[in-house]
Amino acid sequence: MIGRGGFGKVWRVVHKKTLKEYALKEMSKFKIIDKKSELSIKSERDLLSQISHPFITNLQYSFQDNNKVYLVMDLFTGGDLRYHLGKYRHFSENQTKFILACIILALEYLHINHIIHRDLKPENILLDHNGYAYLTDFGIAKVQGYETN
Repeated sequence: MIGRGGFGKVWRVVHKKTLKEYALKEMSKFKIIDKKSELSIKSERDLLSQISHPFITNLQYSFQDNNKVYLVMDLFTGGDLRYHLGKYRHFSENQTKFILACIILALEYLHINHIIHRDLKPENILLDHNGYAYLTDFGIAKVQGYETN
């Protein structure tokens, strides 16, 4: 397990045929229904299936069983920005510019496609092992003319 969310857990998994690693977001249908979030989860899945960008945590696969919904996403092993801010307290000017450039490119792509993330915070910015930043968690994203929550 590499993380925990409001509806379940995030696991590090390996595709058996390709040996590629992914993050598997496992969400309990009971919790989703209990929190009346069916539309939000469906909207997140639908939105992620329609977008793809180098600085967004992209959806690779989705599926479900009787009890859970699964989203298979890109895996980034560098931790989130909140972790790094807590550990290092600050970044150099060059590191800050680099992280911001990644996020600005992701946000530009979203806005060109009429999508507003609406949950931009350090926990929703993941880093890879090279320091590149990726935007994640589209649970409350809004597409122009269509609100998920």
